[in-house]
Amino acid sequence: MPDLGTRQLGKLTAREVRLYLDSLGRAGRGVRTIRYVHATLSAALEDAVREELIEKNVANEQYSE
Repeated sequence: MPDLGTRQLGKLTAREVRLYLDSLGRAGRGVRTIRYVHATLSAALEDAVREELIEKNVANEQYSE
């Protein structure tokens, strides 16, 4: 799965976020790194919700390794 950087925020899905985080694990990234990426992505999307750029933070779903 390619990085999420090319996806438009409004078209990003929870499934894509999960698949991306899973791909980081398969690429050998550590659990702490994946949690940090998830937290950073979730915070950025929360800002976008607050600014009314998107309706829902799709990274808010609980991610389990």
